[in-house]
Amino acid sequence: CVCEGARTGVACDLPMPPVESTCQMLAPRRNASGRADDVRLDEIGIVMAMGDSMTAGYNVLKGDNVEYRGWSFSSGSEPSANTLATFLKAYNPHLLGASTGERHPSQAPGHYAVPCPEKDYAICGLNAAVDGARVGWLQQQLDWLSKRLDTLAPGTWPDQWKMITIFSGLDDIVFGPSNNATAHPPTDVHVVEQQFDAILESLHMRFPKLL
Repeated sequence: CVCEGARTGVACDLPMPPVESTCQMLAPRRNASGRADDVRLDEIGIVMAMGDSMTAGYNVLKGDNVEYRGWSFSSGSEPSANTLATFLKAYNPHLLGASTGERHPSQAPGHYAVPCPEKDYAICGLNAAVDGARVGWLQQQLDWLSKRLDTLAPGTWPDQWKMITIFSGLDDIVFGPSNNATAHPPTDVHVVEQQFDAILESLHMRFPKLL
């Protein structure tokens, strides 16, 4: 049996050991570096994510039309999940922004989806992903993250190192730029590049100390 994800056992029915039990803690540095190329794992205070259904953890455990945000590869923090967030939390237990649990997606066929609603903030953490999102929708997710940071870590988040994962573009290829035309050709690659460059520029302008 070749297990998918963080599973082991003859029938893939057992979870792997939690990352915090296998990673050795780091002694705090006396003088932390202010350079992005010299940041240690225990110095990253906030984890964030943007993207589409894959980042949202859609159907990651079973095909039941559910977003398993707690098992998202970039932000999930469930004990049974081995993700970027659980890896970072092994070195910084006070990490902010990790997602947990599950929810039904906000996406509705033929409609423009929106980031996680307030009632699901505790589930989504700082995972702004939207099922079906195109690269052109990332600006809305960026605005959502800015608002959530002001609530989650008011006054302190600009001084903390933040790591963001952006995983988007598949829906542009499969469906094109609009939800309302299922037979639409893929979004033009030059348009996607321009949209993504604009997002990166906005991220670096609005979010200091970002990895």
